[in-house]
This record gives sequence, structure tokens and C-alpha cells, in this order.
Amino acid sequence: MVAKTFRETPHEMAKPPRSTRGFTLVELLVVIAIIATLIGLLLPAVQAAREAARRAKCLSNIKQLGLGLQTYHDAQKRFPPGYQGMLGNCGNAGNSISNKWKDAGWGWSVFLLPHIEEQSLSDGLTVNSGSSQVVCGSPTGAQAALAKANGRDQVALQQTVVQVFVCPSAGDSSLNFGQDFPSSGKYAKTNYKAVAGSDGNFDGVGEGTLTLPDGSSATVLTLGLFRRVPLERSGSWGAADSWAYVRSKDVTDGLSKTLTFGEVFSNVSFAVGLPKIDPNFGSNAAYRGGVWVGAISSELAAGLTVGILQPNATSTNGTLFGNNKYPFASKHPGGVLFGLADGSCRFISQNADVTTLAGMANISDGQTVAVE
Repeated sequence: MVAKTFRETPHEMAKPPRSTRGFTLVELLVVIAIIATLIGLLLPAVQAAREAARRAKCLSNIKQLGLGLQTYHDAQKRFPPGYQGMLGNCGNAGNSISNKWKDAGWGWSVFLLPHIEEQSLSDGLTVNSGSSQVVCGSPTGAQAALAKANGRDQVALQQTVVQVFVCPSAGDSSLNFGQDFPSSGKYAKTNYKAVAGSDGNFDGVGEGTLTLPDGSSATVLTLGLFRRVPLERSGSWGAADSWAYVRSKDVTDGLSKTLTFGEVFSNVSFAVGLPKIDPNFGSNAAYRGGVWVGAISSELAAGLTVGILQPNATSTNGTLFGNNKYPFASKHPGGVLFGLADGSCRFISQNADVTTLAGMANISDGQTVAVE
């Protein structure tokens, strides 16, 4: 039997080949231009949405800190200090725990740790145990022994990044450096700094005079909710020192009209050699941002822990986005987020009236007008 063969029919042989025509160069360029235009239109919207999410996180942090502040006040019947005392020069091996320097340096943020779900960090630092203090980045002498006491590594603890202190909009390093870079140590940053008042000699302490219950006077950080508690006196802590603290009843201007903390960031990027300043922010100065642990006089200036808002619009210290090292500033377009003593939050324009803003920094100057 002969196998049947198949042959192409004339019709099949005449079938035209499949077309292989593609885009012309002009068509391709038009498509690319359309895509580029769409990206150009959508990118600002995407960036704005991302910044809105970052700003919401920053606002949430301030609300959490405000809640921690209220629970601290409920427990202690007063607000925490801006910071306690000051240590001497970090190069001196004698900077230790002599009586007048016990528990020195701790900042307001440290006292809130147990109230913002950071009890273990507070326990590790042994805050106000009578044998602890903020230590230098490279501690010497008795400080070095203190930093390693009870098996802890306090330098590492002071570098702990606490997320409630981090505003994602800031974009700065998680570690901040002491003012004597590159010789000074590294400390975990905070993007929120306490408001200490509206006046003072602010490159370090920022001081004013209060009258004590016994009629004598003492120097404290000026007029705001967060003051420096001096440790230069011997003796135990207790009622005798309560004059240095602020209670809610002392805020006669009104809790809803008194600022607690505001945003800061560092525009200094550190590398080998000298620091480099970001020219896009604070072109007249190196914004130093903040640290949560507290203050040491020669390494961590008070300005990294607390800030002031001066009533002078030309001030180099206290206006928003000022031109010195320690202003309140943010990377949110147009202003800075602040907390208030009643636990609320407010976005304050960088063009806000500076006199009104300075009044909100004080607790009892009789000014009860608030910026909108």
C-alpha cells in the first residue's frame, strides 16, 4: 500500500508572509515622551503623599511624648527637669560621682523613658540611682568605671536609637555628635527638644534667677516648663529642691498655650575630617539637632537637650529656622511641629509672630495669646 503524500495547494503556496512591522523611531519617541510626562505629573503627588505619611508619624511621636509627660506628672506631681546639673570637662579624669555630681546630666527625655515603654533602657542607665550620670563619649577615670558598673555598657546604652524620638522627615543620622567633633563621642539623636523659655545666654546653660521659698535666689534655666535643676548643692534630693521643678498649677498662662517640645534636626554630615554642612538647610549655620540622654558641659551642650524661643525676630538663637546651632527647625515645608502642655499638638508656621511664640515658651508671663 502506497502512503499518501501531502502537497501544498496553490492556495497555501500563495499565502502572504506574516507582517513583522514594529514601531517607527518617531512613534517610540512619542511613547517615551508620554511616559516621561506622566511620571513628571505623578512624582510630586507621590512625594507629597510620602511626606504626609512621615509628618503623620512625627505628629504621632509628639502625641506619645505628650502622653508620657502627662503620666509622669501624674506620678511625680511635677514635670521633669530640662536636665540635671552639668558635668565639667570630659578630659578631666576626676569627673565622677562626687556628691554634688550624682545623677547629673540626665535630660527630660530620660525621665520619660518608663512612660513611653522604655523601662528596660531606663533601668540599664540606672537613672537617679544615686550612682549614675550621663557619661562622656570616651569616659575616663571614675566615669569609665561608672560606665561599666554592674556589667553594663553605658556608652552603648546612650547610643540606643529610640523610635519615638525619630522623625522620619528629618533624614539625619541616628547618632549625633558632641560639639567638639571629631574628638567628642556619639550619642543617639532625638528630633524633639524641650522648650526651656524665651530668654537666656544660650550657647550653654541659659540662665535666669528665681526666688526660693526661703527668700534666697538661685540660678535656673529661664521661665519655661523645662528648667535646669542645679546639682551644685550637697545633700539628698527631696522637697528642698522642689522649687526648681514646674507643676501644672504653676503654668498660669494655661496648659493649652504653653509649648512643651518642638522639632529639631541636624544638617551636619560627619565623615573623616571636618563636618560637612548641608547647604539646603541652615546655610548660615550647622544645625546640631538634639540628643535624648541629656547634657555634659564640654561635650553635649544644653542646646542639644533644650531650646529657647526669643522674642527678637533677628535673634541668632530662638526664632524658628534661626541661624545658629540650636534653633527649632524641621524639614516639613513651612513650619515646625510643637507639643503643648495639655497634650495637644500644633504645626506652627515659620512666619509666626515671634513675640507671641516667645510668650508661649514661658509658663507665667501673663501672655495668654497663642499663635494659630
